Amino acid sequence: MCPTRWNERYESVQTFYSLYESIIDLLDEVTAIRPSDSLALGINYHTALIGSGFIITLLTLNKLLSFTLIISKNVKDKSIDLMHCKDAIEDIVFILNEIRKDPDVEYDDIFEGAIELAQYTDSRIDMPRITKRQVHRNNVPAKDAKEHFKLNCFIPILYYLITSITDRFSDHVKQALTISSLIPAYLKPFNELIPSLQLYHDVLPDG
Repeated sequence: MCPTRWNERYESVQTFYSLYESIIDLLDEVTAIRPSDSLALGINYHTALIGSGFIITLLTLNKLLSFTLIISKNVKDKSIDLMHCKDAIEDIVFILNEIRKDPDVEYDDIFEGAIELAQYTDSRIDMPRITKRQVHRNNVPAKDAKEHFKLNCFIPILYYLITSITDRFSDHVKQALTISSLIPAYLKPFNELIPSLQLYHDVLPDG
């Protein structure tokens, strides 16, 4: 999938989230039938989907990816003003960084939603078993399940999303985008063109 297609990523996650209970019900039916080739697979899927880590991750992605909708829609719009798109990207990065500074408000809402989702499957949001030597997943010490998934799930995903957006739309890219000020439909004052002139100074003809 294209790195900038956050819209499709969000829609996939949101669709799965909205159908979560129906999917669990279907897997319950599959695992209730007589032994078959589908039984073991159904049990494995069911076990994975009711896991605390999966539920927290699902709700975290559903929340954080919703902020990227405007980016995806803007970059795919043929008539978009690229400078407007740049401003929208900066606004989203600002919002995500504000969440990073004080993650509890958003995370509390996610954790409460996870508890409700877990109740539907008669499960609980519990800390995974901690081993002395663990290399395949984050293992930041925590006092309880809520803190564990905040430190080992929510915050890493948030950091990754911020990094992905800032890397994709680096200062170099933003500087290059200012050349769109020359497009007649989006003509801007000359001073807004200066960053791209500085960027491409070496390839521009003298005079």
